[in-house]
Amino acid sequence: MASLPLVYTTYGFAEFMPQPEQQQFSSSVADLKRDEEISKLKELVSKLSAEVNRLGDMISDIGVVVSRSHSISDDIVVLRTITRAQAKQEIMGLLDGSDKLYYHDIATTLRLDLEEVVSIVTELESEGLVGEAN
Repeated sequence: MASLPLVYTTYGFAEFMPQPEQQQFSSSVADLKRDEEISKLKELVSKLSAEVNRLGDMISDIGVVVSRSHSISDDIVVLRTITRAQAKQEIMGLLDGSDKLYYHDIATTLRLDLEEVVSIVTELESEGLVGEAN
């Protein structure tokens, strides 16, 4: 509630007299301040809304990346560490039971390093123990 000014009358008594112009001015200033605050709040809400949308898009993008990485992780092969002689025996055993295998198939099935498989198969070919499938 607005305070009323103290006014002295001719009778010497103090009276509180409302001054309509001053009250109207006070409420106009208060209205302007309120409107300014509302405007600032609307602007802030707009910015926050845009940020929420941006974060939502980022979360969606992360979901896509995670789902892709999940399918990629299905293709990951943990390699075994075995001797070259043991790898050579396993490769020969695998080739005996198959019509046609690619280097990648051998490496994945036996969980061996691809370069090592190529080297061993080349060695087996040079020894005449394996050959190219028709």
